[in-house]
Amino acid sequence: MPFLDDTEALALWEDGERLSMLDRAVRMAAALAGIGVDAAGDLPLPVRDRLLLEALWHMGGDSAPVVAPCPDCGTLHEADVALAPLLEARDAAPAQLTIAGQRTDLRPPSSRDLAEAITSGDPGALALRCSGFDAARRDPNAAQAIEAALEEAFPLLNIQIAMQCDACSAEFARRLDPVPLLWALVTAKAKAALASVDCLARAYGWSEAEIFALSPLRRRRYCEMALQ
Repeated sequence: MPFLDDTEALALWEDGERLSMLDRAVRMAAALAGIGVDAAGDLPLPVRDRLLLEALWHMGGDSAPVVAPCPDCGTLHEADVALAPLLEARDAAPAQLTIAGQRTDLRPPSSRDLAEAITSGDPGALALRCSGFDAARRDPNAAQAIEAALEEAFPLLNIQIAMQCDACSAEFARRLDPVPLLWALVTAKAKAALASVDCLARAYGWSEAEIFALSPLRRRRYCEMALQ
């Protein structure tokens, strides 16, 4: 199962602090898969997000929090979402769609596709890249049909969590996005690693390299002794 150790988390956090969440997702996927950033940018989003969900499970536990305000009354709600059923979801193969008598295979978008579609400012750009249907550029309904077919074929593309407001009983849904959830864990892990370096360097005069050469358990025990 993918996992980020202290040094990997620290390097990711340092590299990604000023980046967009999309670029952070690519860098986390690259570290988890042991591949380059360019290759990670070309991973299909369901593959990328499966890596992130597996790391989220390994680093954060069996469930992930989803927080959302009620769209009717504004009451804030939080749900704990089990990660195992999401990881068991499987993609349809092949994903196909027929529009105006033309049938084509669909492919899930990659992070690169998403970035280029955002940059283009064209609402149909992403659907066009994933389908080859030129109608996606001209017809919003075609783009919506492509997006719906992609989400049905690739469940991890748009994970919607059903919620109900305790205050007004309104029913609504909120998307579970593993990127900010995993980035929060990476940030916490990186800051904890920095704190252990600070503690041990002050107490024993060790260098960062010497400190990271110790196992996490030993670092914690040395910090506990230093603070006694």
